[in-house]
Amino acid sequence: MSEKSEKNDKLDIKKNLLKKKSSKLNFQNDFYSDLNFSDTLYALIIRSPTKKGIIRSISLPDIPDGYYLFTARDVPGANIMDTPLGKVPIFSEGNVSYLGEPLGILVGPDQLTLKHLQEQVDIIFDTTPIEQYFDHIKDETNGKKVHSQELFSPKLAERSIQWGPCFSKRTAKGKSPMDKVFEKCSTVLSDSYTYSLNPAEYNEPNGAICSFDGEDLIVYTPTIWITNLRNTLCQALQIKSDNILINKTKNLSSTTNAVWYNSIIVTQVAVAALKTKKTVKLMYSRIEQNAFMNTIQPLTITHKTGINKDGKLLAMQVDIDVDAGAYNPFSQEILDRLIIATAGLYKTENLSITANAFASQNPPSSIDLQLIDSGAFFAFENHMTKICTKAQHINPMEFRKENFHIHNRKEKNTWPFNINVTNLDKCLDTLKKESDFERKWSAYNLSSKNRHINFSSLETQNFNLSPLRGIGLSCAFEGSGYYGSEVYGNEEYIETTLETDHSVTIHSSPVSPSIQEIWKDLVSNLMGIKNSQVKINSVFNQEEEPPLPEIVYNNISVMTELLTKCCDGMKHLKDGQTLPYTVRRKVSAQRKNEWNMETFSGTPFHDTSTAAATVELEVDPYTFRERIRNIILVLSCGRILNRKAAEKTVRLSVEKVLSSLVKNDTIKVENLQIIFMESDDNPAKLGELIYNIIPASYTQALSQALNCSINRIPIETKTIYNTISDKNKIHSVQKKSKNEKEKLIEKNSGKNKESYEVVKADENTGNS
Repeated sequence: MSEKSEKNDKLDIKKNLLKKKSSKLNFQNDFYSDLNFSDTLYALIIRSPTKKGIIRSISLPDIPDGYYLFTARDVPGANIMDTPLGKVPIFSEGNVSYLGEPLGILVGPDQLTLKHLQEQVDIIFDTTPIEQYFDHIKDETNGKKVHSQELFSPKLAERSIQWGPCFSKRTAKGKSPMDKVFEKCSTVLSDSYTYSLNPAEYNEPNGAICSFDGEDLIVYTPTIWITNLRNTLCQALQIKSDNILINKTKNLSSTTNAVWYNSIIVTQVAVAALKTKKTVKLMYSRIEQNAFMNTIQPLTITHKTGINKDGKLLAMQVDIDVDAGAYNPFSQEILDRLIIATAGLYKTENLSITANAFASQNPPSSIDLQLIDSGAFFAFENHMTKICTKAQHINPMEFRKENFHIHNRKEKNTWPFNINVTNLDKCLDTLKKESDFERKWSAYNLSSKNRHINFSSLETQNFNLSPLRGIGLSCAFEGSGYYGSEVYGNEEYIETTLETDHSVTIHSSPVSPSIQEIWKDLVSNLMGIKNSQVKINSVFNQEEEPPLPEIVYNNISVMTELLTKCCDGMKHLKDGQTLPYTVRRKVSAQRKNEWNMETFSGTPFHDTSTAAATVELEVDPYTFRERIRNIILVLSCGRILNRKAAEKTVRLSVEKVLSSLVKNDTIKVENLQIIFMESDDNPAKLGELIYNIIPASYTQALSQALNCSINRIPIETKTIYNTISDKNKIHSVQKKSKNEKEKLIEKNSGKNKESYEVVKADENTGNS
């Protein structure tokens, strides 16, 4: 394309936008990275080379003509993204919080020159921790010294709940209420789990194109949260909302930090466009995308669980620690969702959960609002199977069925969270028939206990190097429309219009092609019209701009129910009512009131879907690699409107999960069986369920095959080799120790019979 045609394209776009003075939002079916305009300046972010310190100066000596460096001092207004959920700086202007934090933006016409100049930027730091400057401050009210820990507490959010009769009784000094309960349990297990699953994304990296046409700012970016972007630009650039024209470009990723961090990226580019009076384009590199947008910091969950001899849960004590990175506006919601997922599936007589989110010197941890629960289910489902293994006489499948929390709306205050998981019983019954889980679990469990791997013994090598097998089981739910969210639980709505030709227009943000197809089929059936007569309109006036992030409108459960209600409203059109006729429906206040945020109890979700899965694998001791023999999924997700699309969604989710279980590697599955439970309920979430059940099933199967505990995910490619090698070393040491004991016994035969009994007792208890 010539410079002249590029310029004309740019002018045409501007003219079309400026004609629509009432419309400041445009949805484009283009990737921003594919858009090119004449006289464009390119941009690179100047990042902090240290994770801690105070910036003294940032400079670029002898900067060439036509190149610019802008920092926090060049932001005309507020140098922060201010939301009800937290504040994040546009550019760091004082204390650096993490390695790679944005300090400025470098702009120029040639990208290679920019990279060369990027290395020459001179940044001077004061390495004295900022906390030390506050050590001598005194509180004026009491004259006492203020500790820097109080001013700079790393805790970003917290939540704790306690439930059960033990908390109403007095306990001895130094003992917690749960201690007495654990003393009465026949089996108690304590274990910690680390989760940092980060599904690989190969979509377009984030970025933006910004330019000014007079007073109007024109933006091209794959934003997910339009309202947040507009507000941030208004505050930082001190311009009116009416002067911001947003082109929302094509986007294939609606998760991770892109939900909120895109507003910061766009504002950085807009500052450069304002100062240079030219079009500026910034596109993250793949390294930047993975380091700052798609990075999930590990969360650690520690479980202590006690059961009685019949397998009933008597006590659950859980501690959740979340590394939120340097900033995370959604820290509180992450904790709340983790607690609900931990306690929502099984019911125990006594429950204690403490959750904390801590700031660290890591980049902001990704917030994937659709996959928050998966970490809780990974820890808890592993733990449930382990306690069955420890108790020996309890089957994991029956144990789960015995302890499910079956919600009954008529019974109030019997459990903090009312989540309907009744379909899980049916899911497990179906899974039991299809997987032969109980027989395989018992057989593999017995085999792993009796297995001794010893490469140094040629006599047993062939026997010991047969494939090692294991099978894992997981159950989970996925909540749609969390009422406790400050962002997602407030203004969900959908609007439909019955046009003069009796066609129907759905007014909504752009949704995925599969959801478009589902919506069109639904409206077509309900209104008795052709599929081609249903259209989706994504043009909004500024006053009607969607207030919520885009992924809210992809919530199939909530939006399908609202769409059904809109169709009912159009069908009951009064006589004499003129067309077009518009109907808008929102989530009812009555439904939302079932959740009490103050007491943190009630019904937290609009709807829930449930699932159960088994993963069966075998490990080849020659190659030290695992091979998944089969995965069986049983899903209860309400009415399946498009079975082909549903199966495609599930298969794609399975591939993504398997690609992230092992670092820098992908696991293949030979046989994947998907079973949908028949239901007339509203459609519910589907793809996200896979992230809740596959990881725990996989690690359980691998743990059983290796006869050890895999408590961390993702694992490394060398994990299996190291585990088998360590077991070989331990076995060799035990064998050597045993031989030495036999010699000692033979030497002292007849002299010290008691020592013989001691040695044999050690062998029987595994202390040799």
